[in-house]
Amino acid sequence: GNVCLKFGAEWCGPCRVLESNIEEIERDFKNIRFVGVDVDDIDDDSVLDEFKIRNVPVLFFMKDGEIVKKEVGAMSKEVLSNTLKETF
Repeated sequence: GNVCLKFGAEWCGPCRVLESNIEEIERDFKNIRFVGVDVDDIDDDSVLDEFKIRNVPVLFFMKDGEIVKKEVGAMSKEVLSNTLKETF
C-alpha cells in the first residue's frame, strides 16, 4: 500500500510544524497510511543509517514497501498535498 513515513523529534520545531500540517490534510488522503517515528525513540541506530537520516524532519513516500520519494525539511500544507497527489 501507500505509506507516508515521517521521521522527526519532539525538540524539533520544523517537525512539529510538519506534524500539524500532516494532521490537517491526512483525512483528505484515505489511500495513504501516515506513520510518524520519533528518532529519540529509536534504540538501534542502524535504522537511522538504513534510511540515511542526518536531519529531521524527513518524509519517505513508499509504495508497496519501496521508497519512491524522499523530502527533507518542513513542508507547507499546499506543497505536502501536491507532493502526495503527484506521488500517489
